[in-house]
Amino acid sequence: MPKPGDSTLVKGTEYPFDQPVLLPKLALVSMNYLPDKYGQYYGDLELFYKMREAGKRIHVLQDLSLPRERAPLEMISPEMDEADRMNGLSAFYSKNYGFMAGFGFWLAQTAKAFFSFRLGLAGKLLGGSKVDGL
Repeated sequence: MPKPGDSTLVKGTEYPFDQPVLLPKLALVSMNYLPDKYGQYYGDLELFYKMREAGKRIHVLQDLSLPRERAPLEMISPEMDEADRMNGLSAFYSKNYGFMAGFGFWLAQTAKAFFSFRLGLAGKLLGGSKVDGL
C-alpha cells in the first residue's frame, strides 16, 4: 500500500485509462462485472463513471506496471481497433447520456470515416464490429 506522502500516487483521477487499479471484489460484483457491450477498451469506463457518481476517490500508482493481455496487433486491423473504440464509446454515451448522445456520436464518427474515404472503418462502424473475447 502507498504511504500518504508517496509521489507516485495521483489523486483525483477520474478515469485512469490503461492504468492498474486495485478494487475490492464487491465493486465488480455489484456492477455485474465489466459489461461486454463496450468491446475491448471501455468496459472499465462504466465502472469509473459509477464510482465517480457515488463519490468514491480513485488513486492511481503511476510507477506500477502490470502486463495486460490484449490481442496481438497482427490479429486486429487498425480499422477494427478504431471501430471497437468508437462503438464502445457510443454505447457508453447511449447508456449514460441518452440514446441521442450515443447515436449522434456514432453517426458523426461514421460520417467522418465515410467522407474521409476510410471505407473499411465506415463499414465496420455501420456493422457494429467489436473485438470480442480477447
